[in-house]
Formats: sequence, structure tokens, C-alpha cells
Amino acid sequence: MRRNIEKRWLFYVQTNSFSNFLIDTYDLETFLEIYNKSQLITKIVVVYGKDLQELEEE
Repeated sequence: MRRNIEKRWLFYVQTNSFSNFLIDTYDLETFLEIYNKSQLITKIVVVYGKDLQELEEE
């Protein structure tokens, strides 16, 4: 059970960090174009012109 809580916490922290990076680097309006959308991976490429790995490497 504890391990599951730790994984959830890590996911939350990483998601928050990456979201903040996208907002700070590109802007909130751009981030909102992908926020809570279906086909997120495809939408990221369309909106940012980069795939997820490229964004993570920035």
C-alpha cells in the first residue's frame, strides 16, 4: 500500500513540474490547448511542434 502511495505522489510531482515547465516556457494559453484533451500525445506534437521526448529533454 505504501509503495502505491509513493508512486502516486511521484506521478503528481512530475506532472506538476512538467505542466509548470510548459506554462513557463511557452505560455498558459498554449498549455490549455492540450490540457485534458483526448489523444494527448498527438495533440502535443500539433500544438508544440515537438514530441513528448523532445519536450522532456528541454
